[in-house]
Amino acid sequence: MKRSNSDSDLSVILEIPEIQFQNYPETTTDPTAETRRGPVCMVGLECFLDVVRALGMGSCLSADGSAAAYGSVPSSDSKRRRRRVAAISSPSSTTPTADNVEMWLHRVHDRMFLNGSSDFTSLFSKQGKKGVNQDAMIAWENFGSANTTFCGVFDGHGPFGHMVAKKVRDALPLRLTSQWVLNGNARNGPADDSSETAACHEGKDEERCDFFMTLKDSFLKAFKVMDKELKLHPRIDCYCSGTTAVTLVKQGQDLVIANVGDSRAVLGTRDKDGSLVAVQLTVDLKPNLPREAERIRLCKGRVFALQNEPEITRVWLPNCNSPGLAMARAFGDFCLKDFGLISVPDISYRRLTEKDEFVVLATDGIWDVLTNEEVVDIVALAPRPSAARTLVESATRAWRLKYPYAKVDDCAVVCLFLNSSTSNTTSHFSPTGEEMSSGKSLQYPEGIQIPPPPLSMASSSSTFVLSTLFSSCPPQSLNPDKPKTPSLSSTRQTLKASTFLKSNQQPTFHPIPLNQIHLSRKFRTFITLRDGSDGDGDEQPVVGEDSAEFVLSKQKLSSWIYFTAILGTVLFILNVAWLDNSTGLGKPFVDAVSELSDSPEVVMLILILIFAIFHSGLASLRDTGEKLIGERAFRVLFAGTSLPLAVTTVVFFINHRYDGLQLWDVKNVFGVHELVWLSNFVSFLFLYPSTFNLLEVAAVDKPKMHLWETGIMRITRHPQLAGQVIWCVAHTIWIGNSVAVAASLGLIGHHLFGAWNGDRRLAIRYGEAFEVVKKRTSIIPFAAILDGRQKLPKDYYKEFIRLPYLSITALTLGAYFAHPLMQAASFRLHW
Repeated sequence: MKRSNSDSDLSVILEIPEIQFQNYPETTTDPTAETRRGPVCMVGLECFLDVVRALGMGSCLSADGSAAAYGSVPSSDSKRRRRRVAAISSPSSTTPTADNVEMWLHRVHDRMFLNGSSDFTSLFSKQGKKGVNQDAMIAWENFGSANTTFCGVFDGHGPFGHMVAKKVRDALPLRLTSQWVLNGNARNGPADDSSETAACHEGKDEERCDFFMTLKDSFLKAFKVMDKELKLHPRIDCYCSGTTAVTLVKQGQDLVIANVGDSRAVLGTRDKDGSLVAVQLTVDLKPNLPREAERIRLCKGRVFALQNEPEITRVWLPNCNSPGLAMARAFGDFCLKDFGLISVPDISYRRLTEKDEFVVLATDGIWDVLTNEEVVDIVALAPRPSAARTLVESATRAWRLKYPYAKVDDCAVVCLFLNSSTSNTTSHFSPTGEEMSSGKSLQYPEGIQIPPPPLSMASSSSTFVLSTLFSSCPPQSLNPDKPKTPSLSSTRQTLKASTFLKSNQQPTFHPIPLNQIHLSRKFRTFITLRDGSDGDGDEQPVVGEDSAEFVLSKQKLSSWIYFTAILGTVLFILNVAWLDNSTGLGKPFVDAVSELSDSPEVVMLILILIFAIFHSGLASLRDTGEKLIGERAFRVLFAGTSLPLAVTTVVFFINHRYDGLQLWDVKNVFGVHELVWLSNFVSFLFLYPSTFNLLEVAAVDKPKMHLWETGIMRITRHPQLAGQVIWCVAHTIWIGNSVAVAASLGLIGHHLFGAWNGDRRLAIRYGEAFEVVKKRTSIIPFAAILDGRQKLPKDYYKEFIRLPYLSITALTLGAYFAHPLMQAASFRLHW
């Protein structure tokens, strides 16, 4: 690719080092050739260019700039094309680099890829019962220009299908923008004989025809480039993995749809009588279509259905019955690309009218159990903000009714509403990943008034969704007359429904009818990222839950009485069944382990290993166990196994901490005592999470897996690991022998595994929401803050002035004075 003057200017704008352009030929005719060369600099440059084009940065997408960039001579046709693709955005203050392009994309204004909604779109995805959610979705408003929207859903398949779907979701819009800009200046793609092309040549609207042909060529080239990038991707194995893609671009009243695979787009419109009807905009590109089957067979591929699934026709390799793909076109799946599988999209055009109301894009998890008419009826009856979610929940119920013994498929839905709504246009929600999985729908108490967020939360450069999910709240608790400060604590008091609010909007109150809002079972704040404008000192909108939320007015006295009774019962049973030397099993257990070795270091490591196996093993089996015996029963089993083993490990360490080989002795060194105890105090501030959901730990409340992102979680994503490391280092320095070293190594190793396993489980449960949190938090304390990924709010200290933090502070100070009592109790056990 020859460097033009505008490319050189862009390299200055993006601060790309000049060395990136060395070692490459001056010219090439293949727009994807750079992805096949050894270094990745040109790949990064292409990504920069695509991001810039998508966002309208600088003059690169302006009429004059685009002409200069590609050497085209301005003409009336090219000017008209450029008007259709010209961007209106001002230059961004944040520069993408090769390392942060994905994170930068996730912060793009008006680009939604998580569950949520805007005035014109509603998105929802839910994991099925087949493993990780392999569906992805996107809705990008103001896509290059103010009146343009890009939407898409992607259904991954194969072992790495979820990765392929996310990659296509992120990269395809950028590739489309890049090709659109190129074609907007000089379209040189070959014409074809499609019905849309023929209609254009009949020519009642030259500009409309020009728009479609330009965008059609852009789609074709973007899909081709995208598939080549997947083939050459160094970290995603697409040989037996791929994804569908049904995408659309709406600009004004023009709608262009591009589709590969069996995901589908359906239009909800009105007929002559005013009745709502469904119009299918795409064809499910499956191998049973005659034209698709003919192409596959001409390429030596085979098309047939297995005897045990006669309703599913698949594409097969010439001489092997595995793998079999149930679609005729897809991204990836390169094992079948030589045998008839293609990634060329089927493209169609529609001129929208005032009778057209909405378009639904959805994966086959929806269409396998619901008809087009049922889908359109469900979306039409649902409130806009919850339309996609209502549709997914309806499909989930239909799966259970129609196929009670089959595993529910993943579902992803994007609803694009074509006309402005007369009501509820400012009401939005974005549920937690746990809400996504549960499929439960609860509702507001009737007559509740929903205030918008305070003006201090909005700014001209930031628009984000704030969602507060709660249930069973008395009307008097929803008092709008609360302090309006930008802190999370005051936001929790004032925001009772998610809403968009820009700086030029005035606060109003919107009554929400009983049947129009879905809520979680427990009061909880969940804020979904909508815009990542992160100037210096700006607070990042939170995606996870408030990790230290404890609203005293929401607590039930009966729950805490029940908790106290359970705690007393558990301690009594623990003492009788495990600790008491005459009746308990603790001493025989320790004696049995001690017989394995005379070394206290080895016994210490064995005890830690046994505890780790049961504790982490049961945690990994939590989802399966809860399905088999119930959530509370599994929590009782989990605690009944882990607690005795944990107590045993602690008691053995206290009783044998001075039995090992002495390696050093610094107890008499000035300041060491104070340093060790200060470190212990700090370690317990990190070892806090068990104080935040005590009612769930005791199974008084329904146990949940939380995605927390405030307080100490901003410092480290795994505070228990950090606290355990600090505790181990402090005790090892103080004791200074081999037993302390062995115990520290075992505990740190267990917590390292726990951190990995915790991330894995959160990724499965929360999907994209966890990925956003993961990108701007760190395992190493303060690392994300120091490198700028985590922006602390100005009132960050308020996130620590909470009852859970105060409780753990008091407990830690009390532990200092209780140490002699703990040691005396341990010695009496003679373990």
